Amino acid sequence: TRTVNQLALMAGKQKGIVYAGTFVLCLGSVIGMLRLKAVTYMVDDLPTKDKIITDLRFMESKLGGVMPFEIIIDTQKKKGLRNPAVLKKIDQFQQKLKTYPELSRSISIVDGLKWSRQAYFGNDPDAYQLPVQEEMSFIFKYANIKGQEKNKNLLSAMTDSSFSKARITMQVRDIGSVEMPLLLQRIQADADSIFQPKEKKINISLTGTTKLFLKANDYLV
Repeated sequence: TRTVNQLALMAGKQKGIVYAGTFVLCLGSVIGMLRLKAVTYMVDDLPTKDKIITDLRFMESKLGGVMPFEIIIDTQKKKGLRNPAVLKKIDQFQQKLKTYPELSRSISIVDGLKWSRQAYFGNDPDAYQLPVQEEMSFIFKYANIKGQEKNKNLLSAMTDSSFSKARITMQVRDIGSVEMPLLLQRIQADADSIFQPKEKKINISLTGTTKLFLKANDYLV
């Protein structure tokens, strides 16, 4: 009762203190809000010592990343991936991706063709390289072996049916919603410098579950 009476007395006779205190509290709140930083991770809902988190960090340390991440190279031409120049650029881009510690090893049609060429030449390690123009026809024919599923072959997971789009698949570390967009910007810049999409009319798309998570997180924030 004494406290309530003192508050009533202050509200009636010491309005200046009330206004000043309210102003200070509001100012402190605004400063605190401006200092807030929204950082989210794909496994934020799990305790830091959960076994899944422990396994995730272990796999990241050994493989480079575990979160799905893909890049689509669209030549916008039917059978555009049979062009050796395009394949060399994909290979050059993948070599650039190896320099990113946040990414795992990437896999694309280039790797499939290298594997096919090596297998065709009796698994000779020196044959693990891109086929030259003269070898391209029989290598593609060799790689077009039908699997158990209907209309599936060795390259079906790496290209579309018209052979105009290539898919580069890899994994990325769970580095958070602040650093991930910066990483994507660097990868996009490297892709643009290598493929020159405006000049060569090639579309480069960064996609995968990880990017969808970032977009959903932006909407949530």
